[in-house]
Amino acid sequence: MILVAFLVPLAVYLLLLSAINRRPRPVLVSGTWDFIGLLFASSGFLIIGGPAILTSLSESWRLFWVLGEGHPLRDSFLTGSAFWLLLPGLYFVLVLAACGRLWARYRQLTSIYNVEPATVEALLDEICDQLGLGPIRSGHLLVFGLPAEVPGPRGALRSEAIQGPHAPQLIRPTDPPPPAPAVEHGAALLAGQTAILELEPFPALKHVTLRWGPHDSPLRRAVETELAHRLARVEAPAHETSVWMNLTAWAMLCLSLGILVLLAIRAILVR
Repeated sequence: MILVAFLVPLAVYLLLLSAINRRPRPVLVSGTWDFIGLLFASSGFLIIGGPAILTSLSESWRLFWVLGEGHPLRDSFLTGSAFWLLLPGLYFVLVLAACGRLWARYRQLTSIYNVEPATVEALLDEICDQLGLGPIRSGHLLVFGLPAEVPGPRGALRSEAIQGPHAPQLIRPTDPPPPAPAVEHGAALLAGQTAILELEPFPALKHVTLRWGPHDSPLRRAVETELAHRLARVEAPAHETSVWMNLTAWAMLCLSLGILVLLAIRAILVR
């Protein structure tokens, strides 16, 4: 039963991911929903597997988990063995604390399924140009809100240097005409905002994770809103991720069904 409780939620989670990876367009999912999905996938182990491992130190609990015999919970109350009652309670407190810590970390993330990493990078460059942002880039790390000061003749700052919307004093009179009003308005709203964006690409799975700091930056909302609009017009790449996830999920479900059938046969024979 412990194995079944572990396999079924994980199989359902893989079926959901398989459906997402079969979509004709990329799918943008917040870190909070990603965390909920992972929590559901591991719920069988967290709720049943963990307590089973801890209480297996007791002989009565071992017999219950392996053979389904005995009443260890009732015996613990009757014998006054508080340790075996407090141990699962302490375990669940630690699980809740760990979940709270992980949830705080996942709030920084945004997952993009079913997309080429190069496509996401190109779209982010276009969005930054449209919003008048000039992030400093190092590999997969983008830093918003810092002016890129490039020395020109006689130590002056060159106007062609990449600059953020918070540094209008670096624009010279000889610069090209100002951008369109929509861009000016967007730049004005985001002026002075700082944020760090780290891209974590997974080319084999056609997946990209965006890690933002801070998680509630206005830049994040503006960039991801525009990114979602642009991804809705992008064709998803062809890949086999959904097929492998689907096969793995159905194999887990068939194994779980087989275990349940064997347990039912055993219960009938014992009677």
